[in-house]
Amino acid sequence: MKQIEATGKNIEKAIENGLKELNTTMENVDIKILNEGGLLKKAKVLITLNEEELESSNAKFEDDKVEETKETKTDEEQNLEDDSTDFEEHICENGVCRVVKKESKTAKKETEIDLEKVVSVAEEFLNGLVYILNLQVNIEHNTTEKLPYVKVTGDDLGVLIGYRGDALEAIQNLMNVVVFNKTGFKGKIILDVENYREKRISTLCELADRISKQVLKNKKSFKLEPMNSYERRIIHSHLQNVEHISTHSEGKEPNRFLIVDYVE
Repeated sequence: MKQIEATGKNIEKAIENGLKELNTTMENVDIKILNEGGLLKKAKVLITLNEEELESSNAKFEDDKVEETKETKTDEEQNLEDDSTDFEEHICENGVCRVVKKESKTAKKETEIDLEKVVSVAEEFLNGLVYILNLQVNIEHNTTEKLPYVKVTGDDLGVLIGYRGDALEAIQNLMNVVVFNKTGFKGKIILDVENYREKRISTLCELADRISKQVLKNKKSFKLEPMNSYERRIIHSHLQNVEHISTHSEGKEPNRFLIVDYVE
């Protein structure tokens, strides 16, 4: 059994650092939160590599060395992979989620999970959080969408959103870790506070339109400010079919940013 302790400025970053060190993904590990961190203390998690993954790690290492000699992926393929989520593909209908794990090109493994039970764990976590913060909120959820989501509404909820949604992203990732540890659900539950995500999507799409017009006019690349992977994916997706426009990401988290390019 292989275990490591990983640290970061928050739980999300600590998990990300640990997964990078183990060269694996969420579905192959068990995560235990040792310290949630704070203003002057880093977050700490204990990450345990599953035995099955540990046995295959040596073989994977050799495969990775071979892959390095193969033809590199296109910028668009690499961008979508860089900004993709670590969670497994899942399809949710009528309150039941079919979690689909891609084992090969011809085989898929599916399990069924009761989303109502999963979301109740997420709501329990959020209720505990807002109680600690002494916030009066209303929490509702929807499990009939492709991605189940939980919405929080109330007054003065800026502390749950943070600067450009940083706190919201951190809480969502922590919530999903708690849900995974308690239920084994490897899908992703979306958290929204005061419809911030909906408003932010609209703002980002408007920004993408303005930048793309500027790039088309000047035929010069434009570098955007650092964004999280969720926001970069929105702009990638919004501009992917715009003629003469291409996007790619550069830099390292949390300062990874998007560049909009002009292409002939």
